[in-house]
Amino acid sequence: MPTVMPSGPARAGDLGVARHLLGSRLRALRENKKISRRDAAQHIGSSAPTISRIELGQVAVKERNLERLLELYGVTDSSQRLAYLKLAHQLSARPSWHQHKHLLAGWLCSYLALESVADLIRTYENRFIPGPLQTRAYAEAVIRQDGATGHDLQRRVDVRMNRQQRILQHKTSLWAVVDEATLSNQTAGPTVMREQIDFLIRMAGAERREISIQVLPVEKSAIAAAANSFSILRLPIHNLQDVVYLEQLNSALFLDTPYECDPYNSAWSRLTVEANEPKDSVELLRLARDAL
Repeated sequence: MPTVMPSGPARAGDLGVARHLLGSRLRALRENKKISRRDAAQHIGSSAPTISRIELGQVAVKERNLERLLELYGVTDSSQRLAYLKLAHQLSARPSWHQHKHLLAGWLCSYLALESVADLIRTYENRFIPGPLQTRAYAEAVIRQDGATGHDLQRRVDVRMNRQQRILQHKTSLWAVVDEATLSNQTAGPTVMREQIDFLIRMAGAERREISIQVLPVEKSAIAAAANSFSILRLPIHNLQDVVYLEQLNSALFLDTPYECDPYNSAWSRLTVEANEPKDSVELLRLARDAL
């Protein structure tokens, strides 16, 4: 399966990267069954060029057409069909962040669509608390560093909070490595940081078994520097398990081949081995909070 290319100058609110990912899987399913584009098009009452545009991620596939294509391609497993349909729905519906899409880069919109259907989110950031675990006040401090102010700032914070709420409500498995250096008050003041750390402690509690938080000690900073920041999404679609997301200053990379993802899976393994176990991490979080 080809690499999902960096979104580069994608328009705000564009979902081209995520559409490309879905389209490439549909192409693989069709080719595996040795079905021509023409035959696939006839099955849904469309044209071969339309099938081509769907597979290239140039247009979204309608959910009713997707159901018929999955039937033609022999995808009978109900969980698999649901996973495809859920992703297609995210690419054509109006998700919670849609009203603010003009503020969001195209690659972020694609990431949000993919994240919404992920079974497991693994995330590490070497400068901030990982996004899905940020409190509102902390998120405001982080986003303000990007120069956002006023209504734009609050709308971007709203998107982050809605994203967090969706992950928690759907009980998506979230595994985060928190860099101990981010627990100081350099990003926000001590009051905000104490609130943020208290939130991490609550999320790491036994009542949130789908959430695992590990703290990487300061003395392991060399590992942190080598790893940089990245997220790995595990999608419930056969032959498309891991997607690595790397956000840059003005673009992002989505990696989905084993050759490209393996180094990040290895980096993740090293981070989790060197970081404190979840139980010990909670104690370290308490010490960091008390030190503020």
